Amino acid sequence: MSEALSLGRSGRRESPVLQVLTLFGDYWWGVTEPLPTGAILAAMADLGVKQPAARATLVRMAQAGILEVSRSGRRTSHRLAHRGVDMVQEQAGWLRTFGRIEPEWDGCWSVLMFSIPEAERALRHRARALLRWSGYAPLYDGVWISPTGTVEDTTAHLRDAGLLDVTSLRAPLAMTVPDGPLRAWDFTAVREEYARFLTRIPAREGRALGEGAALAARTSLMLRWQAFRHIDPGHPAELLPADWPRSSARQEFVRTYDALGARAEERMRDHVRAVDEALDAFVTPQRLGERSATH
Repeated sequence: MSEALSLGRSGRRESPVLQVLTLFGDYWWGVTEPLPTGAILAAMADLGVKQPAARATLVRMAQAGILEVSRSGRRTSHRLAHRGVDMVQEQAGWLRTFGRIEPEWDGCWSVLMFSIPEAERALRHRARALLRWSGYAPLYDGVWISPTGTVEDTTAHLRDAGLLDVTSLRAPLAMTVPDGPLRAWDFTAVREEYARFLTRIPAREGRALGEGAALAARTSLMLRWQAFRHIDPGHPAELLPADWPRSSARQEFVRTYDALGARAEERMRDHVRAVDEALDAFVTPQRLGERSATH
């Protein structure tokens, strides 16, 4: 987890690391055969990533233990390493439920307390990114809260990231200001992000898009939906403002993602077929509306 968040930092709007993980989750999930590197590079070109940058991304992911590299003659291939599989599976659990299943709430809050010296900026960045990813937000400096996050799992992730001194608890919170704990989140800003997300949904499911553009649009759509994990922790309904747009936005996301699937998958088959025709049948269809996707 911490490796993906750290490697995912990029000057680009969409991180090449997350793009590669999305390609594996959307088109090569559960396949034992490695994915030809040439097919990955061709798909990344569709996503606007030039070959040198794409190759460098694959090298970094292999060095971090997210990908494994194999060679057959002059041809190289990549598959998800155990760590990469865990990352995609963990994200899949969020993807299956976010906006579809409302979480139950016991009235308690998970609270994590810690202190990181200002000089340790890299650790501060890793910890904050991981906490946001896990559904936490800062109530005070060094005090992060979540209505649904588990303190055990998150503390373990923080420890893996290098933060060893953490105090945690799960309990009701009594505060002297209205909506006390909820002030850790800017619900107005999040609602605006949902509105922006919906304005960027391809009109009529992008029916005019060619196969390469469909693959690019589908990947971009997935990554923009995943970005809500950083700002909307999936609060229980009783904590949310009226008419919260999460569920309706998910419906539009799923409709468009599924509608782009056939053309995007055919593009990926073309990329695989260009390297090895025997492998194009391994490209896996993913349809979220069928509740069958593992990604």
